[in-house]
Amino acid sequence: MGSFLEVGKEYRYAKTKDPAPETVEDLANFWHVTDTPGGKRAMLEAGINGIAGIDAVDGKRRPAVLIRLSHWKFGTVETPWHDHFHQDGAGLRYYGDHKPGQRQRVGTTAGNAVLLAAWGRQLALVGGDRRVAEPLLIFSSVPGTGQRRGKQKGQVRFDGVGLIRHAERVEQGGGPDGPVFPNYAYEISLVPLENGRLDWRWIVDRRNPELSSEQALTAAPRAWREWVEEGRPSLPRVRRPKAGSPEKGPKNVSTSASGETAHVDPAVSTETDEAGPVRGRLITEAEVLAEELFERLEAITAIAGTDTVGGHELHDALGLLDHTTSVVRSTAAEPVTRRELLLWQLIRDGALARKVKALHGDECQVCGLQLRIRSGTSSQAAHIRGLGRPHNGPDELANLLCLCPNHHVLFDGLAIYVDPHGMVRRTEDHAEVGKLRCNSAHEIDEVHLAYHRERCFASD
Repeated sequence: MGSFLEVGKEYRYAKTKDPAPETVEDLANFWHVTDTPGGKRAMLEAGINGIAGIDAVDGKRRPAVLIRLSHWKFGTVETPWHDHFHQDGAGLRYYGDHKPGQRQRVGTTAGNAVLLAAWGRQLALVGGDRRVAEPLLIFSSVPGTGQRRGKQKGQVRFDGVGLIRHAERVEQGGGPDGPVFPNYAYEISLVPLENGRLDWRWIVDRRNPELSSEQALTAAPRAWREWVEEGRPSLPRVRRPKAGSPEKGPKNVSTSASGETAHVDPAVSTETDEAGPVRGRLITEAEVLAEELFERLEAITAIAGTDTVGGHELHDALGLLDHTTSVVRSTAAEPVTRRELLLWQLIRDGALARKVKALHGDECQVCGLQLRIRSGTSSQAAHIRGLGRPHNGPDELANLLCLCPNHHVLFDGLAIYVDPHGMVRRTEDHAEVGKLRCNSAHEIDEVHLAYHRERCFASD
């Protein structure tokens, strides 16, 4: 009790798992620092290690997720990805545990399931729900020094506490001759710790079922408590200040090391911020907002001022239903004219649309409405994450909902969203609309729902 994990400090992760000695072979004993009386050990055996969830007085919660980066394994069959810290030291890009040849649907492997669930809770709109969200504790395997010199295994460095800022599905490859496989990539922001130390009492309290999630915040870092109180708008402020990275990476952070082909990180400048902390804070906030906003503005610029733009379908395809007022339209009364147009169209799988509608019997998953027409019943298949730029969602069953026309427009227009507990809510006031109607044969990918929530929150 009363132990601290210090950022940048190395700890002996011995096979004996004995919590008694404070040091082992001249290094602080990991098992001693992370000991929880009466509880199971906090482990780092895998890359993603979720501490077992508990039934607390105010509901279920997972105390924490421990993440371990093993740089010496990167690019191997066992670890075919390349996780890396950003050069500014304020975060990292971490890949899930899907591997080539796995038959499980991507996102359902043990590690990805844990991180996607954590991300869903960290996206909560209400502070009471954010109190439940589990922190990510980041560690790196490091080569031994002193008595441990030459030993590759058995020691870890504590790198900090993280929040998932963004998650996306990517395609990765294990080198020129390696197979391409799907996975999830997570952008994790590190939060500052007082004096660079994490009070382990916080995790002990989160593991105590007799304490509520609010009571368990007593020993939490100040930045974490601020995030719980204010949510995502506070993220630019509670991120760790830019400084020397725990690990030096390549100058231009890109997908080449990991073989990832779906996304390229922007380069991060490491030049000294001579304009002071205000400029640095603004730049940080811009980095958080720019990724989606830039692409939307680019699309708006491309179509604004034209006289051929109009209709729900075009704005739906561009993901711009919430930006339709930005499009300039002619107000002059003109006769209807015809013109020949050459269009590039996204090819959607009609069979998938028919399947999702059949699974739900043409009943809206939000309100249960089944429209009856002369030929039978009718509904609409709605993509949760839009196809094409800027969203690049997949055309798959897990990215579809069966909706009535009204709720299709409301969903695409970001007026409603599905929270991490499956409740449909109004974006404007977060009031409950109703529980999303589900079918066991129709698995919905939570990462797509989380992406849609992010868009709703950004426009909130």
